[in-house]
Amino acid sequence: MSRTDAQPDVNVILKGHVIAYDLPAEDRTDLKKIPEAYHKVANARIRSTTALHALGLCATQSVVLTTKPETVIKETFEKVHSFYQDANAALRILGIGELGEPDLRPIKILEAQYMDFKSLAEAKLSKSLDKTINDLAALAQSIENLTGEARDKVIESLNRKEKPLTQAQALAKELGVDLSDKFSLVEQLTKTVYAKAGISA
Repeated sequence: MSRTDAQPDVNVILKGHVIAYDLPAEDRTDLKKIPEAYHKVANARIRSTTALHALGLCATQSVVLTTKPETVIKETFEKVHSFYQDANAALRILGIGELGEPDLRPIKILEAQYMDFKSLAEAKLSKSLDKTINDLAALAQSIENLTGEARDKVIESLNRKEKPLTQAQALAKELGVDLSDKFSLVEQLTKTVYAKAGISA
């Protein structure tokens, strides 16, 4: 094989990014003393985490694997910074010291590194789906015994989880993570719970 015909080395092919992040949280003592300040910061952190997780799948607690374009990553970072700018503005009005800036690091990764992070992301998502499956299986056995407010809370919880699960499934497919059997089982069990609760899924 000539040099020009050689296959590219997977160790030098850019594949995507991992997003390492550290977000200022609401656990400061002074924030805990003022509910409005505490909730402003908590809201910024939660909205920021949701935005970052929409980029891809978590490989570890604060590392997201993504193949999104750099423009999308940049837009997400700008959104996160705006959440914290709003929170800091609210803290200034309340006369409280501002938060530090979110630490957001997009790290380009090569094909070989991508496979390592993909394996971590798949294991983390698989474990989460296993827990969801176990919880739904137990719920399918007990939902008929629940009435009133208790039943309504269960259904409300299922409704809230539907969108994140759909998003996770789409991101898994985008990243080449095949957990379709587990996602299908989650869908089937969810329909079973709804049916036993007398609700059309």
